[in-house]
Amino acid sequence: MDEPKPGLIERLLSNAERLGASDVFVAEGKKPAFRIHGRVKPAELAPTTAADFAPLLEKTLTTGQR
Repeated sequence: MDEPKPGLIERLLSNAERLGASDVFVAEGKKPAFRIHGRVKPAELAPTTAADFAPLLEKTLTTGQR
């Protein structure tokens, strides 16, 4: 069985660790960004959509919270 493809959040956190970022910023309709040595730098990714967050929300929110 194949490993599931990492989602956006997993990729962002992996990149943040690799870059030494202290923060990751995400907002619908905006490019993700990292704080690296006190400066905010945009990721080389397309702006996020609501669909990008759906897998994370499915895993973390209860049915009542959705």
